[in-house]
Amino acid sequence: MIKKTAAIVVGTCLLTACVEEPPYSEKISDCITEVHEASKKTFKINYTSNPVQECFDKNVIGDSFSPLVIASGSKKIDLSKIKKPIYLHTFSDSLGQSLREKEYINDMAEKYSDEIKFIVLHKQAPYASGMMEQKFPKLYGPFNDNITVISVTEDNTTDLEGGYGELISGVRNISYPTTYYLSADKKIVKVTSLEEVMVQTNIIYMDNNRHLSDQELSKLSFYARVPKLIDELLSEGKENKKDTQVSE
Repeated sequence: MIKKTAAIVVGTCLLTACVEEPPYSEKISDCITEVHEASKKTFKINYTSNPVQECFDKNVIGDSFSPLVIASGSKKIDLSKIKKPIYLHTFSDSLGQSLREKEYINDMAEKYSDEIKFIVLHKQAPYASGMMEQKFPKLYGPFNDNITVISVTEDNTTDLEGGYGELISGVRNISYPTTYYLSADKKIVKVTSLEEVMVQTNIIYMDNNRHLSDQELSKLSFYARVPKLIDELLSEGKENKKDTQVSE
């Protein structure tokens, strides 16, 4: 949860700035706290199960997403004007897991751009230079043209209390990468974090795949998770559209 500096506040105050924490974000913090406290009692590390994700699925799915306007400097995007489902992803050049999935995110954007709006909140590493892009184009090259990229900077980032992530222009980033699958009416269909990525990768690794490289494991993990969730997102949209037509 965000640290409050007064007994009664409008919105939420954090460090030097006041940012309103969305209700879904508070639920995310509650899930993380609940699972961490439980793990302290059992002294068990979950390599192939994810109780945090189970809590997200139980408590966060169906909640309204906010903020609807995401900005970095003069660049901003208004989600309320987007009529398609949304894939919203936080990405950092400093983390191998993010980098290894970049080309696959680009593939998804190329394939589904007519049906889904792709948005990436990008935290660029200082060393992600033109030379690195030339040497490792799939890792440091540009995002697909169908992806709207919003930069993550100190000015639009607010740290959360207890190391529970941050708010990027008001959007809850649990860890890099965090992905939100949002319906056209801006409801959360699914939210995943790095923990889910690692657990699913561990499952693949332990299934007679110990000989694979990190890149190969990342590819298998990505395609085992993301296309299925995108199909779920599109199915949700079709059901909502059908319900709307019936009510009319």
